[in-house]
Amino acid sequence: MTWRGYFFCLYLLGLLAPACMPERRERTQTEALQGEMRAKKLKRLTKSQITAACQAEGELLAQQLAEIMPLDSPFVCAKARFTAAINAPTLADYDFICSDSVAQALGGKPLQVWQAYQTAQQQKLPLGPNLQQLSDSLMLYTVPVQRGPALLGMWNIVISKPQVIRQL
Repeated sequence: MTWRGYFFCLYLLGLLAPACMPERRERTQTEALQGEMRAKKLKRLTKSQITAACQAEGELLAQQLAEIMPLDSPFVCAKARFTAAINAPTLADYDFICSDSVAQALGGKPLQVWQAYQTAQQQKLPLGPNLQQLSDSLMLYTVPVQRGPALLGMWNIVISKPQVIRQL
């Protein structure tokens, strides 16, 4: 073999040697991922921050629901119908409660809140929105719907807490 042959073999060996060392490529990728993880900081949310975000989301959803369900004058509970649907990632479920029978069909917290709104109205106390925890992943946001002093009904909005957290 001539010196050119030796030189060519050394040249090929120099090109192929790094390709035979996959641990270097893996190490580089691992270092890049570790750097990316260090740069990305986990955001710690307090319970009050999550509650405030759920409250704000509930207010927004209640406004959207009010737009898709016109409350005719005079209001008749049996004729109340939604004119459209809302598709929001944070919205797990919603209902409009305007009678004891609807509230009893839902049972649980919605029924308790409906009864509390009725009692507060009879005692002429101010009515306002209410946020309660249903489970680890669901929050119940209720809003009384009034026309003057009369209680027409209540929005019963179930909010997905994990979806609200993802939005923060």
